[in-house]
Amino acid sequence: MTFSPLIRAILAAFVLCAIARADDSPLTTAAEVRRLSQEDAGAARPVRLRGVVTYLTPNGTVFFMQDDSGGVCVSGPRDKTLRPELRLGAIVEVEAVTAAGREIPHVTARRREQMKVSVVGEAPLPEPKTATVAQLTQPQFQEVRVEVTGVIRSAHTEPLGTTTQETLLFVLADGHSRATIALPGWRGQPALPQQFVGATVRVQGVYSASPIDRQPLFADRLLISALKDFHIEQPAQPAFERAALPIESAREFAHEESEPEQVRVQGVTTVAVPGKGMFVEDTTGGIWIDTAAPAAPGDLADVVGFPAVHEGGPVLEDAQWRKSDLAVTLAPPLVTATEATSGALDGRLVQMEALLLGVSSAGEGPTLVLQSADRVFLARCGNPRSRLPSLGENSWLLLTGVCVNTQSPQMREAALGRAMSFHLLVSGPLAIEIARTPSWWTVRRIVTLMASLGALALAAMVWATTLSWRVTKQTDQIREHLAREAVAEERLRIARELHDSVQQDLLGITMQLKATERLLDEPDRARHALTLASAMARRSQAETHRAVWDLREAADERSDLVSSLEDMVAGMNTEEGAMLEFSHTGERRQLPQTAKSHIMRIAQEAVSNAVKHGAAGRIAIELHFGDDKVTLTVRDDGRGFDADHAPTPSSGHFGLFGMKERAIKLNAELHITSRPGEGTAVRLSLPIPAETEVNEPLRTPTGLRFIPRPSTS
Repeated sequence: MTFSPLIRAILAAFVLCAIARADDSPLTTAAEVRRLSQEDAGAARPVRLRGVVTYLTPNGTVFFMQDDSGGVCVSGPRDKTLRPELRLGAIVEVEAVTAAGREIPHVTARRREQMKVSVVGEAPLPEPKTATVAQLTQPQFQEVRVEVTGVIRSAHTEPLGTTTQETLLFVLADGHSRATIALPGWRGQPALPQQFVGATVRVQGVYSASPIDRQPLFADRLLISALKDFHIEQPAQPAFERAALPIESAREFAHEESEPEQVRVQGVTTVAVPGKGMFVEDTTGGIWIDTAAPAAPGDLADVVGFPAVHEGGPVLEDAQWRKSDLAVTLAPPLVTATEATSGALDGRLVQMEALLLGVSSAGEGPTLVLQSADRVFLARCGNPRSRLPSLGENSWLLLTGVCVNTQSPQMREAALGRAMSFHLLVSGPLAIEIARTPSWWTVRRIVTLMASLGALALAAMVWATTLSWRVTKQTDQIREHLAREAVAEERLRIARELHDSVQQDLLGITMQLKATERLLDEPDRARHALTLASAMARRSQAETHRAVWDLREAADERSDLVSSLEDMVAGMNTEEGAMLEFSHTGERRQLPQTAKSHIMRIAQEAVSNAVKHGAAGRIAIELHFGDDKVTLTVRDDGRGFDADHAPTPSSGHFGLFGMKERAIKLNAELHITSRPGEGTAVRLSLPIPAETEVNEPLRTPTGLRFIPRPSTS
């Protein structure tokens, strides 16, 4: 079956209207209101409730009503005054809207309107639900009549808003659970009903977890209308008629699992903390008394309270006290930090000597940070308004205060007697004495001095590093300058040699060729001129080869010594001149450029001397690589000379002097052996320089350029 679009739209509108009417239909039971979510309750859903008034505030503006499904709180402006008629047990009808509460929704007036409240009859109060003190915070026990049983711990009053009335408050305890019972409208009777304190009672009322009429004083309290809502199950023994117990016994009662009963102790007030409590001590021990109005230090106090354990230490909660006539004299012992953590001195007045590390004001009052032996601990003032005397850090102090131990639950369960930590609670500045003044060498001054020395050392290191960098840079510049000067000097030397030898030979060749041209008619003389020109050309060729070799050898720094010597021999061998032979033994290795250059110069000079001065026909060059030294030997079969009376530099012969000078630079040994007519042997032995690896393999340089042996054609 299909519908037209118009019919479908009409049906949808009808369904929406039905839903809207359903949403606008009023809620009629308390359970429906309580089941609403906070969002739905805040949407101002209409309600029409009927129930019995179970609690009414003193001014009548707020009341709780209950039907068979539950209870709700009603607050807000009404359309008429119902104060005389609105009372406990009245049956009321309420027309209003819902509002979100902290936990459970409540009923109030619509905005800019008034709710309708009508009293239509009267009925007995609903039977209360039985609950424990711990169950009162559960939703099913809130805003309905409940009945709980427990021991009244204390009774006191507090102001009721801005009115002249007060709220009478009782603390009800059931094991470790506590609840506050509130009776608003207490009109300041001469005395508090202390007969309830210590009694086991059964009390009926309405528990509210939310502030009533925006007053937080009504939140989380069991509200009662009169003292007749109390039913005493077990009367309390008059507090100060109990037998006084030693404080050590009261401390033992605090650790028992059973419901604690009131105990009475007497002792001297050692330290008081305004608004919180005090420590009281007798000859058996000390204990913390939880009271809002503590006695002054030194007062004798007669105390009644309930034993309990707070933060691992025994206390008397909900205590009341009065001055005592009992005489108690205390002599605080001088103890160490180890003894203070034993647990045996918890709550006792003691004396300790300690080193002051600092003063902190981060807490409620001044706190001293102290050290005794290897343990750091705190000392606090009981009165936060106390002003401590001027204390210098690293002073040795003698403190008199109460030893307060703190023990973790795990240690308590393991029944360990040793405390986890401790601090001293002192009564005021009179409990602190300066035992020894601090030394001038404080930690701060030592640290400052060390920091200053460290800064100076760092500055010196920076200065030395900067100076070293500058010296290194300057040294590199000097070396570079010297190297450039050495290159320039060597080039000038080669230029002079070319000028003195090659240029003169070329001039002589030119003159001989011109003479040949003039003597063409005289063949013998012309042949003689050509012969001289040819000799001069060969000599010029040899000098040119030597100069070119010097330049090439200086430029080619990547070749090794063997290759350089081979190139030298190839360039100096001629068919008309002496026969040069070269051989090498041992493992070839790379030498530093400086060492190689000096060795080459010595070899060249030895060969040059053999050719020029010795008229040698055969010259043998031998190079041997040993484990730790290199040996160069140059032998010739020339005419020789008297090595014992060698020519001096002053005679114009610089060759031997130059070889010796180069050997000294190499830190090498140079031996020249010669006799007239027996040839000459030059032997150079030098250690392998340290910067050269002995086992470094030979690397044949790339791009090596050889000078070919000159042709005679």
